Amino acid sequence: MKTVEELNMYNWTPGNGIPPIWKDEAVVLLATGPSLTQENVDLAMEYQKANKVKIIGCNDSYHMCSTTNIQYAADARWWAVHYEHVIKKGYDKLVGA
Repeated sequence: MKTVEELNMYNWTPGNGIPPIWKDEAVVLLATGPSLTQENVDLAMEYQKANKVKIIGCNDSYHMCSTTNIQYAADARWWAVHYEHVIKKGYDKLVGA
């Protein structure tokens, strides 16, 4: 299995810390779970299109939102399965831990 570095991804781990990416910007985190609906995602995308928010997608939320600024997953097994699909979407940044 390839490492985060080999996949040219950012590495957000406790030892590395999470670097500031946007200053004074509102951010929506789309995390998969039973409360995430397409209505929520569509609203976030509307605000994103109006340059009011940035969107971070977590794990499988990329299936619901094709415009996330960052796609995040901490599980190397998840990346092994989804990496090829995710990179085709052309996100600004891919992040693993």
